[in-house]
Amino acid sequence: SNLEQAFLQLSQRQHDQLHGCDDLQDPEDYPTPSQCPPPHLKPSRPWNIDRFLAQLMKNFMWNMRNIPMLLFVLMLPAFQAILCNLILGTEPHNMSLGVLSAELPHGLSDCEDLPPYNCSAQGPPLSCSYLEVLRHKQLKLKEFSDLESARQSVVKGESWGFLYFPENYTRALIERIEVGQSASDQVLDESQVDVWLDMSNLWVSTMIKRDMILGVVDYVKNLMISCNYPPELADIPLKFEEPIYGIMIPKFVHFCAPGLILTFCFYLPIMFTTGAIMMEKEAGLMERSLIAGMTILEVVVAHTVLQLLLVTAQNIVIFLSFYVLYYNPFYGSLSLIMALVWLVELMGIAYAFLLAVFFESEKLATYAGVGTIVLMFIICGIVWPYQGMHWAVRAMVSYSPLQPAVEAYRAIAERAWGLENAIVRHGFCTTLAWTAIFSSATYFSAKKKKLGA
Repeated sequence: SNLEQAFLQLSQRQHDQLHGCDDLQDPEDYPTPSQCPPPHLKPSRPWNIDRFLAQLMKNFMWNMRNIPMLLFVLMLPAFQAILCNLILGTEPHNMSLGVLSAELPHGLSDCEDLPPYNCSAQGPPLSCSYLEVLRHKQLKLKEFSDLESARQSVVKGESWGFLYFPENYTRALIERIEVGQSASDQVLDESQVDVWLDMSNLWVSTMIKRDMILGVVDYVKNLMISCNYPPELADIPLKFEEPIYGIMIPKFVHFCAPGLILTFCFYLPIMFTTGAIMMEKEAGLMERSLIAGMTILEVVVAHTVLQLLLVTAQNIVIFLSFYVLYYNPFYGSLSLIMALVWLVELMGIAYAFLLAVFFESEKLATYAGVGTIVLMFIICGIVWPYQGMHWAVRAMVSYSPLQPAVEAYRAIAERAWGLENAIVRHGFCTTLAWTAIFSSATYFSAKKKKLGA
């Protein structure tokens, strides 16, 4: 049934042919005994501390003899955490934006060395003030002489959009401020800046729109101050106070961090545990250990203890990278967060045992593990908020292995909530429930395959 038995039979046949023992019976012709003799080291009970320590020491020595692999497993979380913060932690900058201003006869060179604004229609062009604000928001301005060339720049992907200032923009804007609701339609039209954007990229276009809108507010406030008007007139009638949770301008990495951390903590034990057990199965080490008297319980606990030691080291590396090196927000209980992370890792170990028992090939187990983590990555709320899912999918996802834990992590880390909150309790309960489900499925699968019987 395996490579060792086939090799044994071939060796016996070769030995018989060389020594003229062709009259010996083939192994399959031996009479079947009336009852199966018990193994020499059949355990008297399913748990023995000496056997457990022997298995644990064997696993430990195997890791010590594979230092490069061990270092890779320990440093992979740090590399992933640093890479995520470098990629996700910074907003887009130096985005090209075209500019066409009909009130600047010599182009953007008219904006150099301007005198202070004197709050009149004959003062310096106000388009220069707005463009200066956009430069401070790290937008890269490109000048064009006509609308068609500016449009073609966006069509060819050379710019993310372009602005057009009418010829009487400054005069019309001053009149619009002075006369208010009495302004004519022509004044309203000429005081507007026309904008064409490439909206194919959600994040880039949204951030450019945000910077342009906030830029208008900033430069009109400065204009109000220069004209001795209250700067509050430039504000929208909506004032955002200090946030109850979080910061005023959050970063995308702050939203992603809980999902990224728990995804790492779920997948890394799967990768290492499945690989270790499948290696033992394919090399025959698992079978030899069981024949020698080890029990499945001792093998599972020995692997689990070693994995928990490894993931503890990985947790330290991940938390140092996210919260010490890059200062992501953390306001809650560290002990509660660590308990949740360990439960997620224990769930990953339980799922790894299920894959190792259910599949006969390491390749198939790896495919299943990768497919699972891709699905968890999509549904746990890293790419898009959980609240934006279809209601039917949201009902199922709320009881999936990882998504409730991600919401609980975010509630603890960024809102300082505890176990008295329903979201936090739900995250802990679903993680424990899925760990029990994976463990039960592993037990029944091993029993069906008579593994260790």
